[in-house]
Amino acid sequence: MLRRSPLKPKREKPRRNEGRVTHGRMKEKASRDPNTEERAFHKLVRSVGCLVCGRPATIHHVTSDGHKRIARSHERVTPLCPQHHQKVFDPKDADPISVEGLTHAGFTARYGVDLLKWATDAWERRETPEHPFWSDGVTRLREVARVSELKHKAAGERERTNKRAQPGLSSASEER
Repeated sequence: MLRRSPLKPKREKPRRNEGRVTHGRMKEKASRDPNTEERAFHKLVRSVGCLVCGRPATIHHVTSDGHKRIARSHERVTPLCPQHHQKVFDPKDADPISVEGLTHAGFTARYGVDLLKWATDAWERRETPEHPFWSDGVTRLREVARVSELKHKAAGERERTNKRAQPGLSSASEER
């Protein structure tokens, strides 16, 4: 016959602080909720539409200057549609179009839109929503991004046609 041992009483002190850090070597999490002024600013930024294509936008927090990481702030935000913002919406993994897939430096190189500069200018002009920056500046940015995107597509097509035209890659039907 098997003997059962009595159950151990519960611990009074949690084991190893149950995941709570007490040593102070780690920074506190920087993600606090935006205050009233920042929420109003986010609404203004979202109303601009995507900087690349003009579709309805979500807020992208700029966390890089293209070379190094910058702390996340509710003041440095840009409007980007989900396709140009999040990697999950990229049509192809091999040719990303989002800032998450390209990184900030790649996004600037591909679309000609400096997200950090735009976000800084927008925060400085938040008090004047009637400023031409909010309409004319964004229209100019979209034109630059459209031209840059067309150049990128044309370069991709040229690269594909060059691969097809290389000798040794011809199909068996062309050799006959």
